[in-house]
Amino acid sequence: VRPPGSSVENVMRSLGFGFACKKGLKPDSPNQDDFAALCCSAFRLFGVFDGHGPSGHDVSGYVHRMLFALLLTDESLNRNPQLALRNAFVATHQSVLAYAAHTERFDCSLSGSTASVVLQTQRRLFVAHVGDSRAVLARQRRDGVVAETLTVDHKPTIPAERARIEAA
Repeated sequence: VRPPGSSVENVMRSLGFGFACKKGLKPDSPNQDDFAALCCSAFRLFGVFDGHGPSGHDVSGYVHRMLFALLLTDESLNRNPQLALRNAFVATHQSVLAYAAHTERFDCSLSGSTASVVLQTQRRLFVAHVGDSRAVLARQRRDGVVAETLTVDHKPTIPAERARIEAA
Protein backbone atom coordinates (compact mmCIF):
# COMPACT_ATOMS: atom_id res chain seq x y z
CA VAL A 1 0.00 0.00 0.00
CA ARG A 2 1.43 3.33 -0.92
CA PRO A 3 0.70 6.66 0.72
CA PRO A 4 -1.88 8.89 -0.99
CA GLY A 5 -0.41 11.15 -3.64
CA SER A 6 2.81 9.19 -4.00
CA SER A 7 4.01 7.88 -7.33
CA VAL A 8 5.43 4.41 -7.88
CA GLU A 9 8.80 6.04 -8.56
CA ASN A 10 8.72 7.88 -5.21
CA VAL A 11 7.83 4.69 -3.33
CA MET A 12 10.65 2.79 -5.04
CA ARG A 13 13.11 5.58 -4.32
CA SER A 14 12.11 5.67 -0.64
CA LEU A 15 12.62 1.90 -0.39
CA GLY A 16 15.96 2.06 -2.20
CA PHE A 17 15.28 0.17 -5.42
CA GLY A 18 14.44 0.74 -9.04
CA PHE A 19 14.14 -1.03 -12.35
CA ALA A 20 14.61 -0.33 -16.02
CA CYS A 21 12.75 -1.85 -18.93
CA LYS A 22 13.59 -1.39 -22.58
CA LYS A 23 11.80 -2.92 -25.54
CA GLY A 24 13.97 -4.97 -27.89
CA LEU A 25 15.03 -3.86 -31.35
CA LYS A 26 12.45 -5.83 -33.34
CA PRO A 27 9.72 -3.29 -34.18
CA ASP A 28 6.90 -5.84 -34.47
CA SER A 29 7.74 -7.75 -31.28
CA PRO A 30 5.94 -6.83 -28.06
CA ASN A 31 7.72 -6.05 -24.82
CA GLN A 32 7.36 -9.27 -22.82
CA ASP A 33 8.97 -8.14 -19.56
CA ASP A 34 7.47 -8.68 -16.14
CA PHE A 35 8.76 -7.60 -12.74
CA ALA A 36 7.77 -7.85 -9.11
CA ALA A 37 8.78 -6.36 -5.78
CA LEU A 38 7.67 -7.51 -2.36
CA CYS A 39 8.84 -5.58 0.69
CA CYS A 40 8.08 -6.62 4.26
CA SER A 41 9.80 -6.26 7.62
CA ALA A 42 11.81 -9.50 7.32
CA PHE A 43 13.04 -9.18 3.73
CA ARG A 44 12.68 -7.61 0.31
CA LEU A 45 12.16 -9.74 -2.77
CA PHE A 46 12.65 -8.48 -6.32
CA GLY A 47 12.26 -10.25 -9.64
CA VAL A 48 12.74 -9.42 -13.31
CA PHE A 49 11.40 -11.77 -15.98
CA ASP A 50 11.91 -11.33 -19.73
CA GLY A 51 9.79 -13.50 -21.98
CA HIS A 52 10.82 -14.50 -25.48
CA GLY A 53 9.08 -16.23 -28.34
CA PRO A 54 5.43 -16.14 -29.46
CA SER A 55 4.10 -16.69 -25.92
CA GLY A 56 6.90 -15.04 -23.97
CA HIS A 57 4.55 -12.66 -22.16
CA ASP A 58 2.51 -15.63 -20.87
CA VAL A 59 5.62 -17.55 -19.82
CA SER A 60 7.22 -14.58 -18.03
CA GLY A 61 3.98 -13.92 -16.12
CA TYR A 62 3.64 -17.60 -15.20
CA VAL A 63 7.27 -17.80 -14.06
CA HIS A 64 6.89 -14.62 -11.98
CA ARG A 65 3.79 -15.89 -10.17
CA MET A 66 5.00 -19.48 -9.70
CA LEU A 67 8.54 -18.60 -8.61
CA PHE A 68 7.40 -16.11 -5.99
CA ALA A 69 4.66 -18.45 -4.70
CA LEU A 70 7.08 -21.37 -4.37
CA LEU A 71 9.76 -19.24 -2.74
CA LEU A 72 7.41 -17.62 -0.23
CA THR A 73 5.96 -20.99 0.84
CA ASP A 74 9.31 -22.77 1.12
CA GLU A 75 9.93 -23.65 4.78
CA SER A 76 13.69 -23.28 4.32
CA LEU A 77 13.45 -19.61 3.24
CA ASN A 78 14.43 -18.18 6.65
CA ARG A 79 17.01 -20.86 7.52
CA ASN A 80 18.64 -21.33 4.13
CA PRO A 81 17.68 -18.71 1.51
CA GLN A 82 20.11 -20.18 -1.04
CA LEU A 83 18.38 -23.56 -0.86
CA ALA A 84 14.94 -21.94 -1.03
CA LEU A 85 15.94 -20.00 -4.16
CA ARG A 86 17.38 -23.12 -5.81
CA ASN A 87 14.26 -25.13 -4.92
CA ALA A 88 11.98 -22.42 -6.32
CA PHE A 89 13.91 -22.13 -9.59
CA VAL A 90 14.01 -25.90 -10.17
CA ALA A 91 10.34 -26.38 -9.25
CA THR A 92 9.29 -23.42 -11.42
CA HIS A 93 11.14 -24.88 -14.40
CA GLN A 94 9.43 -28.24 -13.88
CA SER A 95 6.07 -26.53 -13.42
CA VAL A 96 6.40 -24.51 -16.65
CA LEU A 97 7.20 -27.66 -18.63
CA ALA A 98 4.32 -29.61 -17.05
CA TYR A 99 1.88 -26.75 -17.60
CA ALA A 100 2.95 -26.37 -21.23
CA ALA A 101 2.55 -30.12 -21.80
CA HIS A 102 -1.06 -30.08 -20.54
CA THR A 103 -2.32 -26.83 -22.03
CA GLU A 104 -2.20 -25.00 -25.31
CA ARG A 105 -1.53 -21.70 -23.54
CA PHE A 106 2.13 -21.68 -24.54
CA ASP A 107 4.70 -23.86 -26.28
CA CYS A 108 8.01 -24.07 -24.43
CA SER A 109 9.81 -25.24 -27.56
CA LEU A 110 9.30 -21.74 -28.95
CA SER A 111 8.82 -19.54 -25.87
CA GLY A 112 10.45 -19.05 -22.50
CA SER A 113 11.57 -16.51 -19.94
CA THR A 114 14.63 -15.31 -18.12
CA ALA A 115 14.41 -14.82 -14.35
CA SER A 116 16.59 -12.70 -12.07
CA VAL A 117 15.62 -12.67 -8.41
CA VAL A 118 17.18 -10.78 -5.51
CA LEU A 119 16.32 -11.59 -1.91
CA GLN A 120 17.51 -8.95 0.56
CA THR A 121 17.51 -9.81 4.25
CA GLN A 122 18.66 -7.45 6.99
CA ARG A 123 22.30 -8.46 6.52
CA ARG A 124 22.65 -10.31 3.23
CA LEU A 125 21.78 -10.19 -0.43
CA PHE A 126 20.99 -13.42 -2.31
CA VAL A 127 20.83 -13.48 -6.10
CA ALA A 128 19.60 -16.26 -8.39
CA HIS A 129 19.03 -16.12 -12.11
CA VAL A 130 18.65 -17.91 -15.42
CA GLY A 131 19.06 -16.28 -18.80
CA ASP A 132 20.37 -12.85 -19.66
CA SER A 133 18.37 -10.48 -17.46
CA ARG A 134 20.91 -8.73 -15.28
CA ALA A 135 20.85 -7.85 -11.62
CA VAL A 136 22.89 -4.73 -10.85
CA LEU A 137 23.68 -3.24 -7.45
CA ALA A 138 24.17 0.52 -7.19
CA ARG A 139 26.74 1.44 -4.53
CA GLN A 140 27.12 4.97 -3.24
CA ARG A 141 30.77 6.03 -3.23
CA ARG A 142 32.39 9.36 -2.39
CA ASP A 143 32.79 10.13 -6.08
CA GLY A 144 29.27 9.04 -7.05
CA VAL A 145 27.27 5.91 -7.68
CA VAL A 146 29.02 2.80 -8.98
CA ALA A 147 27.10 0.00 -10.71
CA GLU A 148 28.15 -3.54 -9.76
CA THR A 149 26.82 -6.35 -11.95
CA LEU A 150 25.69 -9.27 -9.76
CA THR A 151 24.94 -11.82 -12.49
CA VAL A 152 26.67 -13.30 -15.53
CA ASP A 153 24.52 -13.70 -18.63
CA HIS A 154 23.63 -17.24 -19.63
CA LYS A 155 24.22 -16.93 -23.38
CA PRO A 156 25.58 -19.57 -25.76
CA THR A 157 27.96 -16.97 -27.20
CA ILE A 158 29.90 -16.99 -23.92
CA PRO A 159 32.45 -19.87 -24.11
CA ALA A 160 31.87 -21.18 -20.56
CA GLU A 161 28.10 -21.16 -21.07
CA ARG A 162 28.42 -22.88 -24.45
CA ALA A 163 30.55 -25.62 -22.82
CA ARG A 164 27.98 -26.05 -20.04
CA ILE A 165 25.14 -26.37 -22.57
CA GLU A 166 27.03 -28.85 -24.75
CA ALA A 167 27.96 -30.96 -21.71
CA ALA A 168 24.34 -31.20 -20.53
